[in-house]
Amino acid sequence: MIRSCFAAAALAAPLLLAVPAAAQDDETEAPSTYVVGDDGAATHNATGATCPPMVGELQMLQVLSFDREGDHLGISCQYLSERGFTASISFLRADEPSLVGTGGPAARWNRSLYQILGNYPAALPANVGGLEGDTASGLRGALFTANANGLPVRVGLWQIDDGSWVFRAQTVFTPNGDSGWQTAEDVRAALIAAQSTAN
Repeated sequence: MIRSCFAAAALAAPLLLAVPAAAQDDETEAPSTYVVGDDGAATHNATGATCPPMVGELQMLQVLSFDREGDHLGISCQYLSERGFTASISFLRADEPSLVGTGGPAARWNRSLYQILGNYPAALPANVGGLEGDTASGLRGALFTANANGLPVRVGLWQIDDGSWVFRAQTVFTPNGDSGWQTAEDVRAALIAAQSTAN
């Protein structure tokens, strides 16, 4: 089951983020797997990691909580900007195949990449210095140029896997002049900050 808490009244544009098809949305249940502070930040109870209310120009819209028969599996914070850019920052249990796949960190990373390529079959890798992974922190990252309904988009994916939890961020946005990758930089930095606050 997915429980959600909306941080905004309505979506200004459709989110381009996937959630498990078998999950159900029940907005009437009070979230017990995270708390929302006075500043609007959502803190995940199981890891202590925090999703900020804003990531660059992206505003948090909702928090999805993944649970199965009383077993907590993780949360995903969903973001949207006024220009329709989207992002998600997720903290997911590493032992839950329906959310992260099977195998170790490398296999879970490959599954995340295949999901991106499944959504954007013609995506091409984009080498943008400073925005990929970081071996020192265990951060894996990939950037793509792609098309969505005939429009050019940029896609960023980052993941930190500590063996117990998978910390993942994804963003989709359109090119924006000289600062075309600023959204990617903001989302990547937010994931690193969130994971650094984890227990």
